[in-house]
Amino acid sequence: MLTFLTAEKLAGRNVGFWAGALIAVDPAQAYLSGTFLSEPLFIFLMVLGIYFLIRYRAKPSIRWLVGAGIVFGLAGLTRNEGWLFGIALWMGAVFTLGRILPARAATNRTALHGCGHSCRGRTGIM
Repeated sequence: MLTFLTAEKLAGRNVGFWAGALIAVDPAQAYLSGTFLSEPLFIFLMVLGIYFLIRYRAKPSIRWLVGAGIVFGLAGLTRNEGWLFGIALWMGAVFTLGRILPARAATNRTALHGCGHSCRGRTGIM
């Protein structure tokens, strides 16, 4: 459900549906959900943090930023790799001077069109 909500906010309802459907039938996710490893909790916390940042972008409120910070902090405590994402976010904020791009700056059609042009010469598939 969280994957659906995140993808829906980023790219629309159709993409959200397919993202949620793919996660629901993914065998790796099914395996991880039945284990007592730290990966399922880490994945959940990272997606939840990203969702909070997307919500902040849609409706700026300090509570979304505080929530994202808490969730990313918990993700960093869950797995050691979590703090690397925080550094990447900080570097992104510094390099863009705090500007946040519009939600639909690059549509799926534009992204796929660009991929088709860049991949056509190398793979021969497109």
